[in-house]
Amino acid sequence: MVGSICILCRPCLENPIHSVGVCYEVYPNGLSFIFENGLFDGFSTEEMSDFLCIVDFSPYLVNYEFKSVTYLMSDFRAERFKHTLEPPPVLRNQYIQAMREIKIDSLLS
Repeated sequence: MVGSICILCRPCLENPIHSVGVCYEVYPNGLSFIFENGLFDGFSTEEMSDFLCIVDFSPYLVNYEFKSVTYLMSDFRAERFKHTLEPPPVLRNQYIQAMREIKIDSLLS
């Protein structure tokens, strides 16, 4: 869902583990995310479970409409995603903890 916030479970797109991303587009077989460094990509359901973990939701982006990569980059430079992609340290730590709990639960089930 657009506005879903993820934490990377492994390095991806020149982002280290625990980098924050947010979904900006839903397509038939997956979701597209933009990350802290401005790089973006689409992830199938299978790739999502390997690379990222959904940990929160941003009401600020629920109505975001992806038009093109040009507009996406313009929105990124205009800091449209800043509130979501640059969480305060306490919130980032909560995201990391949530990711760990989700991953441990999936291993135990």
